[in-house]
Order: sequence, then C-alpha cells, then structure tokens
Amino acid sequence: MDSKFILQSRTIWGVIIMALPAVLPLFGIEFGAEAVGESNIAFNSLIEFVGAVLAVYGRFKAETSISVTPVA
Repeated sequence: MDSKFILQSRTIWGVIIMALPAVLPLFGIEFGAEAVGESNIAFNSLIEFVGAVLAVYGRFKAETSISVTPVA
C-alpha cells in the first residue's frame, strides 16, 4: 500500500490549522488586532472552521495512508 509523509496530508494540515487559535496563545501569540474582543473571537472561529473544512475535505480526498517517517 502506498503511503505519504504525515505533513503531506490535507487532513493533518486541517487539524494543525484548526488547533492554532488554541495553541498559539500558550506561547504568547495572539491573533487579530485586539488580544480580547468579539473580533478576535470571530477570527479564531473562522480559522477553526477553515481548518475543520480542510480536515474533512482531506479525509474524503485521501487515497493513501500516512507515515511519520519521510517516504522516498
């Protein structure tokens, strides 16, 4: 069965994008012009939505399995 490196997976990239608003504040990185406020909440929600859509799309489009080691 063919496989691809994990970072070549649309599903993995969707999950990474979806997790950014939750993970980056732990490192002191905030999204948007304001650190707190409705516009920031909406922006974070948009990023999570785009990540979720990419993850679902990637899962349906997938034709190969993924591997944690680079595939030659």
